[in-house]
Amino acid sequence: MIDRKALVRKQNPVLSEMQPLAPLSVGNGNLCFTADVTGMQSLSEDYEKAGFPLLTMSGWGWHEEPDGEGKTYCLDDVAKTEYICGGRSVSYAVEKKPGNEKVYDWVRENPHRFNLVRIGLIKDGKHLEPAELWDIHQELDLYSGCLQSKISVFVEGEKERIITQSVCHGEEDVLGFSISVGEKLAGRIQIEIAFPYPSWKIQGADWTVPQKHDTVFEVKEDGICLWKRQMDVFAWKMAIYGCKAGQVVRADKHRFLILPGSDGKIEFSLEFEKEDE
Repeated sequence: MIDRKALVRKQNPVLSEMQPLAPLSVGNGNLCFTADVTGMQSLSEDYEKAGFPLLTMSGWGWHEEPDGEGKTYCLDDVAKTEYICGGRSVSYAVEKKPGNEKVYDWVRENPHRFNLVRIGLIKDGKHLEPAELWDIHQELDLYSGCLQSKISVFVEGEKERIITQSVCHGEEDVLGFSISVGEKLAGRIQIEIAFPYPSWKIQGADWTVPQKHDTVFEVKEDGICLWKRQMDVFAWKMAIYGCKAGQVVRADKHRFLILPGSDGKIEFSLEFEKEDE
């Protein structure tokens, strides 16, 4: 009898060093989370500089950015080039026409998928640097879909381990994370959650225009935290489960921190949902 589990796991991808052009992802076909070697998106800027941004994207996350006058366009607004084929006239948008450049560019760039959120580790309130990471071992279990990441960082002259597990629900738009750290790192590792404005460019995000989008943060009676996001006419929301009261705090307009428990562990899940139009 074939041991299907062993056969599948024999193909598990394993990383023992930072590979900016070959990050691993977890997803379900409708939601995808691409991680660095920390198992999260802690080194986003370094990966983006190398040409491979770390994104969280969904099948329903499509955004249209109004032009400078608040207008949107469609293909019918684009000036086209006419061709005669088989005795009939056909038109295609193959080049920018004088006076129609803005419309042409807008339709080419919109609608676009975008980066929903960045989720990463920070230490002592600062982003991790690649030079800080030692003893990297990351493995994606192809059978279970769990991404396990192990790294070491120096604390007081000694290496301390950080172990992260990242998963995506098989059918729902839900991500799950479990982070455990060495004793000397307890209380010093936090999770940063940051929301960008959408962009049609490869990074799917524009972090320079905080005034162009809104993040409403609510704490429900049952302790569940909810973020409501508004970007022009597009709205979506994200809920977090597994955190205790006061464990999620606002650090900036679009930036939040998840504080560790007394044992240094952080476990939570995030549910993503598009708002009804």
